Amino acid sequence: MMDRSLWDDFEADFRRAYADQDAKLTAYQKLNELRMHGSDIDSYVAEFDRLIDEAGYSRSDIGVLQKFKEGLQPSLVRKS
Repeated sequence: MMDRSLWDDFEADFRRAYADQDAKLTAYQKLNELRMHGSDIDSYVAEFDRLIDEAGYSRSDIGVLQKFKEGLQPSLVRKS
């Protein structure tokens, strides 16, 4: 009962289960509109990470890498 990590896990699970669905939708919409500006990749990565977390995604979810690449400056994306 006194283990802080157990309470942190409980709180995270609780927030995920009862998160405001409008907040997730808003984060998803912002994620779709997110684009890297200039050469500021650090801000882009930080905002991308924040938005995927708010939208309820993880980096390993299908389509997240593709969405990340879509927002990058075209010169940074290698054609495959």
